[in-house]
Amino acid sequence: RPPISTLHALDQGKRVIYLGTLSKVLAPALRIGYLIVPHDLHETFAAMKAATDRQMPIGEQAVAAEFIASGRLAAHVRRLRTLYGRRREALRAALSSHLGELLDIQDSGAGLHFMARFASTLPADTAIAREAQRRGLGVRALSTSSPLKRQLQGLIIGFANVPQERADPCAQMLADAIKAAHPHTALA
Repeated sequence: RPPISTLHALDQGKRVIYLGTLSKVLAPALRIGYLIVPHDLHETFAAMKAATDRQMPIGEQAVAAEFIASGRLAAHVRRLRTLYGRRREALRAALSSHLGELLDIQDSGAGLHFMARFASTLPADTAIAREAQRRGLGVRALSTSSPLKRQLQGLIIGFANVPQERADPCAQMLADAIKAAHPHTALA
């Protein structure tokens, strides 16, 4: 499906400042970020940039600008969206197969992670996350990210580094981690 619109794209009053980076779509070592600011703030932000940071190499900026202007960045992002969409769906299906009704996967269709809340009264997502991380899985306990007084229990699961052929083994590893952290849990 098409990506979710950004707040910047929806902003009719031109009050949103959009901050982004090329690190995730190209290479973390590139270290090029960008701001899209309302027109009346261009001079202010340019002055702040000049006063605080003169270290960005011009060569990398020029190459990135050409890459963007040529349309190659947009084509690259489309390829990534397709690749990550396949990985997302493969992992969702594998988790559903291995964990049945235990996880309620809530996926916005955006980003490189989804949230999986525990559908039952499975406690201590931190213990499960620790056990899963010990087994090499990239998950985080949802409760550690919850600003709510009532801590949400579940996992934040990254799928970007899970090739489709690894989705089923990774889902089995997560099921094993849950079983190890909570031996009396019935799995699908």
